[in-house]
Amino acid sequence: MAAAPSSDVRVSTSSVSDTAGPVLALRQGVMTGIHRIIEQQAVLRGDLVAVLDREQSCSYRELNHTANAVARHLMAAGLRRGGRAVVCLPRGVKLATILLGVLKAGGAYTWIDPDRATDAGPRGVSFAVDSRDHEEKYLHFDLSAVLDQ
Repeated sequence: MAAAPSSDVRVSTSSVSDTAGPVLALRQGVMTGIHRIIEQQAVLRGDLVAVLDREQSCSYRELNHTANAVARHLMAAGLRRGGRAVVCLPRGVKLATILLGVLKAGGAYTWIDPDRATDAGPRGVSFAVDSRDHEEKYLHFDLSAVLDQ
């Protein structure tokens, strides 16, 4: 049985099996990323609430649409398949959308809860890109403008 969601954020699991993992799920004998399941739900149950927090809610369709915009923005900025992003945001709809966007861009993420971290750094998304001199440089993004569209 899946763990109960925190009191801050609720994620709908009405269409995902209780045995589904947070990133991969077994669907019809094939391992599927959670971002693919959300895409399916956006088509099948687009108007149902996918994520909600104390301040806002987001349907599957809205979640998928906004996560696609986040993914495009991150890829244009240099996040590549297999790249790693560090996300430092509080729990909520925006966090869920950005994490989904990182997955859609082909990346992986490490989430840092700014309320519990002693030195979390700036809030937002950071990831490493290779520069022309082959040194790894970290870029930091505030995706508020993308999320507020």
